[in-house]
Amino acid sequence: MTSDTAPTPRLVVIGGDPALAASARSLGCSLVNLQLPGSPVEEYLAPDENYYSIDWHGASFKRFVDAVIRPLNPVAVVSLGEDSLTAVAAANDLLGLPGLQLTTINAFDALYSAHDSMAVSQDDARFTAAMFTVEGTHRMIGIVEHDPDARTPGQVSLPVSLTDEHVDALTKQISTLLNGLKLQDGPSTTEFRVDLNQTVVTRVRLVPPARDLCAVIHAETGIDLERWALGWPMGLGGPAVDEAATTTPDANEEAGQ
Repeated sequence: MTSDTAPTPRLVVIGGDPALAASARSLGCSLVNLQLPGSPVEEYLAPDENYYSIDWHGASFKRFVDAVIRPLNPVAVVSLGEDSLTAVAAANDLLGLPGLQLTTINAFDALYSAHDSMAVSQDDARFTAAMFTVEGTHRMIGIVEHDPDARTPGQVSLPVSLTDEHVDALTKQISTLLNGLKLQDGPSTTEFRVDLNQTVVTRVRLVPPARDLCAVIHAETGIDLERWALGWPMGLGGPAVDEAATTTPDANEEAGQ
């Protein structure tokens, strides 16, 4: 007699933490946790989960993926840490999995090699824009403004100083940049300033914003960017292609400001 129950899909998470692991489990997956040697995992490792201590920056990582991860037959390899994105792309390339690809990592590295002397004025308005890409279509999820007068470093507020025209122009500008990076799917975070009505991009990252910024966006839009970022390679937790083709209203419009 055979069981009709489908096996639980395995999701490889590189460099996770308790909150990230909880979000990944909510997708209905069994986790395979990869951590750098010496990193604590006991506080969030579930009894039935795999755990491996591996230096994903080392030359042996590809051999580890082929010998250890491939037999586990994972459905996706993901991470929300910038230092492990190259490892994610390398694993996806080796295993033929959807998700971040080496072509995007190479284009990203080339971009920053060409702009490594970019300076940011702390007196300019600073913003963070979160976007999500599905099959090459880039969707603006939300924008938050860093409050220069905040007593707590990193405090954010709604982007009351941006007009609808600013948001439309910014969406087009970032989309052009992401096209140049060959980003086909997944999250991206763009930091920028507005100087004499000109938008100057100062940094692009291929991960969701920091958690405090994600919380602001979640409160305004109802979108959990970390969950989307973990689930999209499996077709879970992210927008459909037709949804990605539409632009989410900015936070001012959402709040009726």
